[in-house]
Amino acid sequence: MINKISESNIKLISVLLILVAAIFCYSNSFEAEFQLDDNYKILNNEQIKSFDSFTKISSWKKPYFNRKIPELTITINYHLHGYDLFGYHLFNLIIHILNAILVYWFILLIFKSSEIKKLPIANNKLLIALFVSFIFAVHPIQIEAVTYITQRLVSLAVLFYILAICFYLKGRYSQIEEGNKFSIYFILSFISFIFGVYSKAIIFSLPVALILIEIAFLRNENNKPNYKIIAFLSLLILAAAALIYFRYGLPHPSEAPSNYIYILTEFRVMITYIRLLFIPLNQHLYYDYPLSTSFFEW
Repeated sequence: MINKISESNIKLISVLLILVAAIFCYSNSFEAEFQLDDNYKILNNEQIKSFDSFTKISSWKKPYFNRKIPELTITINYHLHGYDLFGYHLFNLIIHILNAILVYWFILLIFKSSEIKKLPIANNKLLIALFVSFIFAVHPIQIEAVTYITQRLVSLAVLFYILAICFYLKGRYSQIEEGNKFSIYFILSFISFIFGVYSKAIIFSLPVALILIEIAFLRNENNKPNYKIIAFLSLLILAAAALIYFRYGLPHPSEAPSNYIYILTEFRVMITYIRLLFIPLNQHLYYDYPLSTSFFEW
């Protein structure tokens, strides 16, 4: 049956299935109340009543813990419909759906790799891409990022993260398959990265992700990883880290424990979320973790 349907039609049907599934899963969330950070980010935040803070160049100079893009979207929401919940939830859901579609595109791009497309599994690339993106769209672990309004900063960072990777892959395939030395897709990837910087700090792991993609999936004409690009990305990471450290010091969230205590505690948080990926039971909107002081604490 699938063989009788064109690939473009299968992709269109897949996108529609992702759209319908996400709307079905989150259709009951549009009246969820403001909560936690929403109180001071939206309800008691006078800054969302004006765009003045976004017109100041100085407010865009800080390279981390700067969430101007999510803040701008909240300000736009307020100017469109005040404190009406529907518009805020609609925006969050739209971003989540776009992310699921980008995951679909990302998986298809991975299957363009010379290392992957020669494998038998590549014959089912459309079904695999649909399955992965479908799981992304409906997995219960996404509930907090979609229904907790302020957490759109995570969804937006993920959007720019995946978009940057997809544009990077398009640029690299252009180099490998067509011999182009440079591609406009690299510029689009960099722009996506910059938008991610102003969404959430998870975007700073992007160069590491690109290095892993180079090692695992991309090959030059000698069927070997491009070590020059891997070295360039590695040097870029070191240079950016040194620049930020000497210019701004170690990043540290306000009103947070020391970075050492924070990282130790995060290990236990990560274990919880890895468990939720496979067994999404006993989820909560708010998790209370006692601070860890040793790596060996259970």
